[in-house]
Amino acid sequence: MKVVKDLLSEQIYKILKDDIINSKINFGEVLVNKNLQERFEDYPAEPFRIKSVETVKMIDKAAREEVIKKAGYNT
Repeated sequence: MKVVKDLLSEQIYKILKDDIINSKINFGEVLVNKNLQERFEDYPAEPFRIKSVETVKMIDKAAREEVIKKAGYNT
């Protein structure tokens, strides 16, 4: 017996596709991320990478702001 487990993203895709086919979601309707998060809150979030902009030894606010400026954040 072969057991196939769909990826989480594939499961959510199938649910949304079925909702469109069954007119629970209108064709062309904009899906808002916040609404999707609320609807699928029981599903764990996909991992993502966070860009590090400072080293642990930096404690000076001015040094931190300089690194953030060079990295292009909050500009």
